[in-house]
Amino acid sequence: MTTPAPAPQLLYPDATEWHYVTTDASGERVHEILDVDVEFAPAQTVEQLLERVPDLDTVIILLRSQRCLAASIATNELERGQRRKALAFRLEEHLPIAAEQVVVDFIETQDHALGVCTDLETLQPVVRAFEQLGIQIPHILPEAMLLAAALHKQQNTLDAIAVTHPDESQRAVDLIELSTGKPIHWHWYPELGDDLVDHLASLASAESGPPSLALVTPDAEDLARFEPHTQSLHHIDQPRDELLRDAARDLLEGRLTPWFDLRRDRLAPPDRFETYRGSAILLAAAAIFCLACIITLTQWWGAQYRSIADDLVAEQVTVFKEAFPDQRVPVNIVARLRSESRKLAGISGNDVSDPSLLRPPSALTILHRFLTALPRDQRFRVTELSIEADTFRVDGEARSHAEAERIAQTVRASDHFETDPPRTQTKDEQSVTYLFEGTPTPRSTP
Repeated sequence: MTTPAPAPQLLYPDATEWHYVTTDASGERVHEILDVDVEFAPAQTVEQLLERVPDLDTVIILLRSQRCLAASIATNELERGQRRKALAFRLEEHLPIAAEQVVVDFIETQDHALGVCTDLETLQPVVRAFEQLGIQIPHILPEAMLLAAALHKQQNTLDAIAVTHPDESQRAVDLIELSTGKPIHWHWYPELGDDLVDHLASLASAESGPPSLALVTPDAEDLARFEPHTQSLHHIDQPRDELLRDAARDLLEGRLTPWFDLRRDRLAPPDRFETYRGSAILLAAAAIFCLACIITLTQWWGAQYRSIADDLVAEQVTVFKEAFPDQRVPVNIVARLRSESRKLAGISGNDVSDPSLLRPPSALTILHRFLTALPRDQRFRVTELSIEADTFRVDGEARSHAEAERIAQTVRASDHFETDPPRTQTKDEQSVTYLFEGTPTPRSTP
């Protein structure tokens, strides 16, 4: 059996009182009203709320329309760099408050942007008070915009959405105009009067024609004011609290994306890594220090090895001058000494080369000479060949002890290797295993 998701917990913080709204397990509406102290101590108000709702852990802050300011601004002349900052300062031209005193979010259309903001002075202490007590605030949303986004998701052909506020004495109305599925204008009317009707009439007379309008109101009599100025009118008489609850649940479960979310900038959630930032900086500094020590030590050892190499080169120069006092010191002294050694060997007919001057053969050279030296007229198997700097080892299989002995003798007779007698062992009736070791002969070295 699937456990139903907990009901969203909504909070409307105002200057004089807070309204906390949710539904209990039976579906009944829970509405707590908390009076705010004259000196506005939000921490005390949060503690008072926790006394009434002890299991409160996550709350969505909703802002009534009177708490928000909105304006549509042109964006066709704005540069792309630092665009949000430019939008904020352009929005300031339409606001009675400085941009530094508000938190703002934008939604852009082709050449315009609608900016929605609220003042920081009242809201920021509220948010910080909840954060200090460990209560999560995933979103801070204008209530009317949350409703409009949810309604547009259900009917994506709407041109405008109107939301009435029947709990207010003057029947205030929010009117949100849409274009290509995004809000482009937000109007708030303190009453359902002639100003609103005139605005609807101007929309109906525009080139695009009368709008398709969704009207949220419990009073069917309101339809008469809207219907003459619309192409189609969708009446939504579901209680606003239920619409908000469903929209908030969709929001928390990822099925709805809000158009405007003011949980950003100076109202953004605290950095969850702030607690570990100091330790992380110390760890990074320690890692950098260790790396610097390693680099310094490596450079010191490099300098030591360069000094040793320079001393050895100086010794080579001294030896060469003693051996060939009348000749110029070559760049590659060792190669010159090898050449002179080969000349002496050719003149005397004897191998008088100093083994220390001979370049050790490469493993590929030893492998090539070994494979060339193997007998070609008998069948055998080499299962392992290990080549070291001055020795090699061969493991394999042959058909008899005599053939294994002949393999070692053939390799020895190639004049490139000295080999030990093989050690053999009967494997089965048709084969024996053998093992022998050897070394390249000095005369085989180039």
